Amino acid sequence: RSDLIALGVIRKPHGLRGEASVEPWTESASRFEELSAVTLVSPDGDQTLEATIESAVSIRAALW
Repeated sequence: RSDLIALGVIRKPHGLRGEASVEPWTESASRFEELSAVTLVSPDGDQTLEATIESAVSIRAALW
């Protein structure tokens, strides 16, 4: 889909509540704080999944 913009890549799960570590591909990590709905895309681009961001915390170079 050409209407999507890549903001980062999910690196690994974190904690027990469905949290994930994300490597941001944007200069402003606060961009994630402004989002509530995102589309996750598989590495090959064949599958997508609608997801909700409940919160975002910037820790060093990653987001939790």
